Amino acid sequence: MTKITALISFVIISIIFIIEMPQTIIAANTDKNANNRDEELLKSQVLQFLTTWLVDRDAVKAIDSFSLNAFSNEAIFDEECSGIRDEDRNSKDDLKKTIEKFLKVDDWLPVFDSLNGALEIDVLLPLNKKLKNRVVNTLIQDRFLLVQIKPSDVVNLTSQKKSRDFMKKYLKQSGPLYLSIISPSNGIVFLVWEKDGANWKIFHVSLVCM
Repeated sequence: MTKITALISFVIISIIFIIEMPQTIIAANTDKNANNRDEELLKSQVLQFLTTWLVDRDAVKAIDSFSLNAFSNEAIFDEECSGIRDEDRNSKDDLKKTIEKFLKVDDWLPVFDSLNGALEIDVLLPLNKKLKNRVVNTLIQDRFLLVQIKPSDVVNLTSQKKSRDFMKKYLKQSGPLYLSIISPSNGIVFLVWEKDGANWKIFHVSLVCM
């Protein structure tokens, strides 16, 4: 088993541990029709963001998909491979600049005319199969996975104690959250979406670098 294969296997197991839970535990909306409408809106907004970011390569417009809370998220990009330092989180302006830098993909992603080229799905296929009852979208069609999770489970996406403590405090007052999982350029990116008014916005980003 190669290091990359082993890492992928570990990531899949970790994600399953985080989000595989009974439906009765994570049900945040007892109105099924309203929940379905919310999920359809979310799926369209995830697709719009990914297209703007990875295909149109418009970082200025893509950052509009981040909630204002993201600019105060002390746990965002807390992985060592992200290259983000503590001083990059000193203020909302610093965090916004950090996110803008992350959204500029010219240095690491070739140009593609659609998400079919920009996003790999092979690494996500085993996860899609294992979590088929939890996934709320179609991987082959959308090129990403979308799963509803409990707010408290987002803590498991952070690796540093300081980040985990921040997330525990913030998420006590959070509403329903969804996790979108994508694989651009042989890496894995987790995007946590929260409801922001009538729309869905990204609150948190975690990375697995390969």
